Amino acid sequence: MCKENKENKENKENKENKENKENKENQENQEYKGNTYNTSITDADSPEEIEQLVDKSKSIDLSKMPSPTIYPFQSLNTSDPLPDNQVIQALALATNYLSEQSNSQNHQLVLLLHKAQESISLLHQQLKADGETIKILSQEISILRSRQESMDKEKLVKKQKQKKRKRKPIKDPISKPELINLLSFIQQYHKDPVLISRYRVSAALLYLLGIRVNELRQIKFLHLSNYLSGQPLLLSIGKTKIRTKMSFPSSKEARNFLLQNVGEDLTHLNNSFPPGDLLVPVSREHLTRELNKIFKIYGNLLHKTFQTHSCRVSFITRICKTSGIEAARAMVGHANISTTMVYNRNYLNPREQTRLLNASLGNSANLNLDNELEDLLQEDF
Repeated sequence: MCKENKENKENKENKENKENKENKENQENQEYKGNTYNTSITDADSPEEIEQLVDKSKSIDLSKMPSPTIYPFQSLNTSDPLPDNQVIQALALATNYLSEQSNSQNHQLVLLLHKAQESISLLHQQLKADGETIKILSQEISILRSRQESMDKEKLVKKQKQKKRKRKPIKDPISKPELINLLSFIQQYHKDPVLISRYRVSAALLYLLGIRVNELRQIKFLHLSNYLSGQPLLLSIGKTKIRTKMSFPSSKEARNFLLQNVGEDLTHLNNSFPPGDLLVPVSREHLTRELNKIFKIYGNLLHKTFQTHSCRVSFITRICKTSGIEAARAMVGHANISTTMVYNRNYLNPREQTRLLNASLGNSANLNLDNELEDLLQEDF
């Protein structure tokens, strides 16, 4: 009987202790839930408040916190770095776990975890945006690199073609006696009297004015009549879209040169065509091809390389010899003097070098420049 009373008394005490313990835990939970901070992040949280919470969290004694039996993220291998999305997930699990604990000290850690979760989420979004930007830039760089490689390849192919290209022989200048013989050769080369006259006048004008074939095609019979009467010849010269108006004065020597060598041809053409007609009403390609055939055949007879441009080479060489290369550049309309230098064939022989050296030292007895220039001009025309 006494034994049973003792057991009943012990059971009653155990039951009361258990009930007291449960009541205490419930009370702590209610106090914790009543004092828990709002875990949602708002714009009202200032950096100062966050620093205070961080400092306060350092004073928490984690050894007194209840140890959970199972961590929601205990399967993660903490020795390896986690991707951003797994870090965010781990923070969310830790936040939820701490929110369910009864210890009231956890509310500070919960708030800090929310802050860390949001910060990492923002960083994750920024990194994702930066990754897209880097991807776009990489694509653009790839396109630019591809274009550059294509351009380099084209340049290389062009350079190889230039190396393999058959170089045209250097054109020889044609002298005045050689031109006069060429005019006679044209009469034997063609049977059509109109073509003979057109080609003879064309060759004479190319030599006299130093113009290109394309510029020769601008001349009409009326222009030639005015030029022989003393009026200047106005032509548009240049190979590019930017062309220059050039006036060719009508000198007595130039008129005599035309009348003596192609005067009969000019009379024949003026009687056959109206003044408004072109001297050579054909395409530049056709006229260049036909004239080059004549010049080439005639040059082969002399073992020289003659083309229509030989007349331009001769003109520039004459002007360089009499007036200098800058005057020659201006008269032919070259934009760069280096182009004019390619045409110049005026090479001084030892005798001329000696005479020029004596003149530079003041010994004018061996050199009279004015008389020499007059002799050169008379020799050319």
